[in-house]
This record gives sequence, structure tokens and C-alpha cells, in this order.
Amino acid sequence: MKSPAYCFSEQHDSWNTIVRKVQSGSAIAMLLDYDGTLTPINQTPSAALLGLEAERILQQMAHLPGMQVVIVTGRSMEDIRRLVPIENMGFVANHGFHTYKDGTEWIHPQALSLIQALSRLHSILRTTLARFPKVDVENKQFTLSIHYRNVAQHNAHSLKSVVLKTVHAFDPTLRITRGKRVFEVRPNIAWGKGDAVLKMLNANKAHRRTIPVFIGDDATDEDVFRSLRYKGITIRVGNSKSTLAQYYVKNVEDVMRLLRSIIRFQMNRSLCSHSCKMRKEKPYAHIGRL
Repeated sequence: MKSPAYCFSEQHDSWNTIVRKVQSGSAIAMLLDYDGTLTPINQTPSAALLGLEAERILQQMAHLPGMQVVIVTGRSMEDIRRLVPIENMGFVANHGFHTYKDGTEWIHPQALSLIQALSRLHSILRTTLARFPKVDVENKQFTLSIHYRNVAQHNAHSLKSVVLKTVHAFDPTLRITRGKRVFEVRPNIAWGKGDAVLKMLNANKAHRRTIPVFIGDDATDEDVFRSLRYKGITIRVGNSKSTLAQYYVKNVEDVMRLLRSIIRFQMNRSLCSHSCKMRKEKPYAHIGRL
């Protein structure tokens, strides 16, 4: 597997390569994870609030011509829309089982049928994991999250054992995946963030001319990297030799830098198109590295 190139690497001319890819389409679909991408990972998920700069950037992108912005997250729809109360945006929540765009809400029908069962499992897990006082068991309706960021490292193995035994005893068909100090319990359905992103992109009549750009930081984001590998631009937060992403940025500060650059590019796109055409120049040739 080829290691991703740093987005701002002069050696690989990465930014200009990204610009050339973006200018090959007529619009940009900006797809962004939340935790670890727009905000640093927080010890308490509820405390991971959107910073003023990130909010300003999202507001600006959401109202730029030729750009759609979608938050792609494992959080519940209610939670992510509370954290990002910005109009004119789309949301892929609950690892792809719940989406919202342009007033249209969609829930995977098989996930919808498991609400009551997952609610019962949520109660059981809260009881069985009571021996780990700093565990947070979150019911997101269509999935469950067991956050253990505040659990001592030496208790992590026994916690995992209890989670596996409890979930398998309740329903052995349920899937258990891992993220950054979190276990995710989800329906055993061949569906994920990548499928939901493609569904949303395909619903756009002009999707063939839209270049998707996805930025994510976790193992669950690899599903989107895989789905968009040959369709757009994929960027991981944090370098990794085992990622399917084409590029990487170092941290949330780098994400903000990249988004500011894309905003400048998109603003220049509309300004230069007419003047470049009149002068018969190659569009965006003067933009260069941002």
C-alpha cells in the first residue's frame, strides 16, 4: 500500500496536484469528519465543541457557489446537528445509517427495525460495564458507542472482553468495530459511511462533474477513502502507512489551513473564469500554490 503524500509537500507538488484535480470538475463536494478533523479528540465527546475558526470556515463554505458541504460522522444525527447548527449543509450520521440533505432525511430500513433491540442492549451494557465507572455507553438509536477514553489503559483488555461477551450473548449477528478509544456496536448490514456518501453524491444530478474531497482521521473513515479512491480526493488527518487515503495533513490546524486554501481557490474560480476566457488563458493557472 502506497503511503499518502503530505498535502503541503513541495517535494511532491501535492497542492498543485489537488488543484488540477479539483479544476477538472465544475463543483466541489466537501466531505468532513467531525471528531479529530474539525475538532481535536476530546476526553469527553460532549465537550468536543466546534471552534470559532472552524465554524466561520464552515459557514463560508456552505454558502459558496459551486460547493456543497457534508459532515460525515459516527455521531447521531441529533448530536451532530446540535454541534454544527449551520444551514445549507448535509449530514451523514451514525456511520452512514442516517442522512440529511436539502430537507430530505433518510434512515436505512434495516437499521430502523433494530431501534428497540439496541435500546435493550444499551441498558444491559450500562449494567454490565458499571464496574468501569468512567465508561460512557451511548445509545444513538441505530448504533451504540462504548467510549473508554477515560478508562485506565490496564483495564482496556478486560473492558473489551466484557463488551464482546455481552454483545454476542445478546445478539451474535451484531457487528463490533473499534475507533479511537471507542467500541461501536452496529447492525450486521453491508453498509457504511462510504455507501452513504456515494448515495448522497449520486442523488445530485450534476454529480459526474462534482469532485468529492473527503477528510477524516479514524479507522471508520477508511470506508469512505475506499469508496472515493478513484473518484475524488481523500485526505487523512495524521500520517499512516496503512491508510487508503491519497494525502494526509498533520492535525486539525492543517485541516483549517487546507480548508482556507480551498475557499480561496473556489472564490478565485468564479472570479477568473470570465477574465481568463477573455484572455484565452488556462483557467486557474495564476493561482499556484496556496
